[in-house]
Amino acid sequence: MRDYLDTVAEFTSEETSLQALLLHELVHAADDVNYQAFDQTEASYQEVFSKSTILEGHAQWQARRLCKIAGCVEAFEHLNHY
Repeated sequence: MRDYLDTVAEFTSEETSLQALLLHELVHAADDVNYQAFDQTEASYQEVFSKSTILEGHAQWQARRLCKIAGCVEAFEHLNHY
């Protein structure tokens, strides 16, 4: 986490960087609570990979949307290039 904050520090504040990261991770947490998204019991490699791809795409999409509302979209864009 410190590496990420140091990397984006020249572009955006630490507060907005943390906000963008937290929004992304909260989407993952909500997906897990609502859909048991990270339960990979008895899943094949292909199933795990497919599910991970969908979950990451959903977290990115929602976090970008939420960052636009919260005013941390610039930090979110830098998070994507980290």
